Amino acid sequence: QKALAQEQKVFIESNLVSLKREAVSGQGETLTAFADLLGCQAEQFNQVSKDNYQQIYQASEADAILQGYKAVLTTRCTRLI
Repeated sequence: QKALAQEQKVFIESNLVSLKREAVSGQGETLTAFADLLGCQAEQFNQVSKDNYQQIYQASEADAILQGYKAVLTTRCTRLI
C-alpha cells in the first residue's frame, strides 16, 4: 500500500501541469491515466475533477491533491488509500 501511495504521488508530481489543465476541462489522457492509477471509473473521475477543481488543486503538493480527491469522490476507487 505504501508503494502504491508513493506511485500516485510521483505521478501527480510528474504530471501536475497536465493534470491541472485537464482537470479544468474534465478530460484528457493524463487525467484518465490518473483515474486508472487510483482504480476509479474514468468518466466519473474526470467529471469530479472538473466539478471540484478549486478544492482539489488549491494546493500543489501531491499529498494535498490526493486528500482533495478523497474528500470529493463519492464512489470507491479501488487503489485510492
